[in-house]
Amino acid sequence: EELYKSSPFNVTYLIKNAELYNQNFDLKVKNAKEYILSYSFEGQEYEIPAFFGQKIENNHFVFLIQKVNLLSDNLEGNYSFVINNQDALLNYISQNLLVTVINPSANTLQISFKDHCPEKARDIILAIDSVYKVESLKKKYQAQEQTIDFLNDQLRLTEKNLEEYEHKLENFTIKNKTTD
Repeated sequence: EELYKSSPFNVTYLIKNAELYNQNFDLKVKNAKEYILSYSFEGQEYEIPAFFGQKIENNHFVFLIQKVNLLSDNLEGNYSFVINNQDALLNYISQNLLVTVINPSANTLQISFKDHCPEKARDIILAIDSVYKVESLKKKYQAQEQTIDFLNDQLRLTEKNLEEYEHKLENFTIKNKTTD
């Protein structure tokens, strides 16, 4: 069972060996303070006893596993977690994301995401929506900046032409001694 937003612990990590991405890490809680972290790597099993809040560092990774609720003493049980690499996350999103154009003239899209956890699916859609809005605004501002740059260039060109005509008019007036 996935404990999306209800996990009793958080994992802060630095993966040193990329082969450990997308691998299962098991965490057996012994009591309110201690746990055993276990994982497999290259056919070898590893078990690391540790305390919540204690940094674990080896040749494969650096982990800091902290309880979410420091007052909670009833955590006993077996848990597991996976740290996915970017390719696995992109694959997961692309396989479960569906974007449909509802009305092209109104720029209306329907975004849906398929996942066994409705709350996670909703959060992913909201994140995609936020990114889409930011990117749309960036493009809009970029187009406005390009328009302003073009108008400024035209203004400078017109100003230059006016200065040239003013100079020609002055020369004409001096040469012909007339303002007519």
